[in-house]
Amino acid sequence: MSCASCAANIEKVLNRTEGVISASVNFPLEKAIVEFDSSRVSVREIIAAVQGIGYGAFVKTEAVEYEDREQISRDAEIRKQRNNLIIALVLGIPIGLGNMSMMFPFLSFVPDFLSNPIVLFILSTLVLLFPGRQFFCRDFQRI
Repeated sequence: MSCASCAANIEKVLNRTEGVISASVNFPLEKAIVEFDSSRVSVREIIAAVQGIGYGAFVKTEAVEYEDREQISRDAEIRKQRNNLIIALVLGIPIGLGNMSMMFPFLSFVPDFLSNPIVLFILSTLVLLFPGRQFFCRDFQRI
């Protein structure tokens, strides 16, 4: 693009292309932002329309890579939190039952070793050290 009318021509062609919902061309940045219906038009067809009037066009891959990295990061965080929840539940349910069996004698199905304070201490420490460590690490970093 060499002038603002070039940008206007590209925008006009893009807006006339079937399947394009909206197109906005920024001349100083030499960038076009195109919102389109992927079931009616492909990226190749949009690029071909721009090239058909004598201008070059390509898809900026940085944005796609950034979104992929962000999605991968989110998925990893979700997986980590799910694993922490599972570990906390697996260790927390016996802790709760062991503590309640001392107070409520009708919980006779709970094994006696879960009522032992040392076993409860060890299980509680495991919950704090593994799934609960994220809370302590984040608070310690703020100090």
